[in-house]
Amino acid sequence: MELTRELKIETLGGGAVMEKLEIELEKVIANIKDINVDKTKSNKIGLQIEFKPNGQIVITTDVKLAPYASFDAQLVTGKDKNGEIVVAEAAMVEGDLFAPQAQITSIAGGRND
Repeated sequence: MELTRELKIETLGGGAVMEKLEIELEKVIANIKDINVDKTKSNKIGLQIEFKPNGQIVITTDVKLAPYASFDAQLVTGKDKNGEIVVAEAAMVEGDLFAPQAQITSIAGGRND
């Protein structure tokens, strides 16, 4: 058997290596564009090519995406006009979130008294 073509990353697995890297790159780009992601953390794409003694090549990729940034929120509870307990984010209560369907009748220490 005569080899007629050089081994190149672009042609490994019939181009599958480059296709897999492009898929992982799309994930990284989407993660970078996401406004909720922690911008102090890195994204990583890993490529592993295993050359087995029998001539088989095993190609794997993995991606490590930056996590979502943490944030704080304050929840409040109260009762609506039917006596049902309602829960909302504190900042949302300031507007008309519950009107006209519900009205908070009491909030004390984050519990419904």
